[in-house]
Amino acid sequence: MIACLAIVSACGSSNTDEPQVWQDQESMLCPANYFTGRGQVWLGQDPEALEERDLPCLQGDGSLRGYFIDSVSTSLGESAWAEDNRFLYGLDDARLNEVQSYYVITHMANWLTGYVLDLDDSERVQQLLRADRVVLKFDRAVIESKQLCYSLEQGMWDLSHSLLNVDVMAHEFGHHAVFALNRSIGNSLIHEALADYLAASFTGDPVIEPSQWPGFDRNLDNTRIAPDDLIYKGDYCRSLLERMEAEGIDQVFSSLSQTLAQCVAQNSPAPEPHGSSLILSAALWELRTQIGESSFQPILFQALHNHSVEDTGDLMEALIEADSSGQYTTQIIETFTFRGIAENLGLDFPVLPYAQCP
Repeated sequence: MIACLAIVSACGSSNTDEPQVWQDQESMLCPANYFTGRGQVWLGQDPEALEERDLPCLQGDGSLRGYFIDSVSTSLGESAWAEDNRFLYGLDDARLNEVQSYYVITHMANWLTGYVLDLDDSERVQQLLRADRVVLKFDRAVIESKQLCYSLEQGMWDLSHSLLNVDVMAHEFGHHAVFALNRSIGNSLIHEALADYLAASFTGDPVIEPSQWPGFDRNLDNTRIAPDDLIYKGDYCRSLLERMEAEGIDQVFSSLSQTLAQCVAQNSPAPEPHGSSLILSAALWELRTQIGESSFQPILFQALHNHSVEDTGDLMEALIEADSSGQYTTQIIETFTFRGIAENLGLDFPVLPYAQCP
């Protein structure tokens, strides 16, 4: 799945007439006094095959600091620094992950900025998009990454290798994009669905692959409906643990399997947002497929910006209102109705505390 990132037309993107989004040849929205450097990045085809690419919008002081990202740091090794703005680090250098993160997020931020220019306070939204501080912490849990306020903490290396992958970074920056659009949106199911959807739209691939092991893949091209396919925490942990055992890797990643086993024993009936969100993200992916990204994305961004949606029915109504011409209202209603999410689910999903951010 990740192998398709560099050439999106070879992947599962269903709108062949849409512009490809994962292109480092695109013009970047940088002021004239910013600089372009060079760095080694990994696009996912082969862990040993690094590619030298442009790192745009640098401040030109020899650090990975620029127009879209305020700063990049890591808990391993020193911060990436090169007096000539050439960050050509190898696989054995922890600073490679900083370059990888800067490269991916800069391009995603640039892509997202193109969709917020027509918002009534687009300058503020752009400032929030660019205000991110990317913090790479590889001493975190083996499959964990998170986004909170202006911080991205990335780290999923124990399941594959030490390279950050594009889907993880794009998913977490998707959370940040929702935060920039409307920080009062806190429903974790909606946030997870939107983060997956934005990552998939950015890469042009409906499969979110957060590791080289396929047990944690999430495919937005699915037929899931509510309430049948809602997933609860105990069942979610059981499913992941069974997949680990079937692959024979539960002993290899013993700490993770033990954590999942404890979760299974607790058998919590609480709704699990990552698994359940596949119903909503699939609806969004379907609308993108039917309507086309260039038409659907502005509607989605206006809906998120203008409404503090608290459940799936709220989001459908917000999309209908944002579709001012009414051209796509029928498709929106039919898609949400088919997925069983035209009415609010009323489930007690965890709330992300973005309203408390400075």
